[in-house]
Amino acid sequence: MFQAEIRDANTASVVSGALGIPIMRLQAGNRILLGRQIQVNQSQLDVQKPNIRDFVATIE
Repeated sequence: MFQAEIRDANTASVVSGALGIPIMRLQAGNRILLGRQIQVNQSQLDVQKPNIRDFVATIE
């Protein structure tokens, strides 16, 4: 009945989910995930955070 599209934040989404850090609180920088160093780019977060705010505003 309801559908919304949210752009994928690629690495930031994976790191957020795997580490249990809400993407709204995730900070750019290096993280270790499954023994590998992963880079979370600020540009990914800059795009994704407004998308999430807009989505949440539609369901409030």
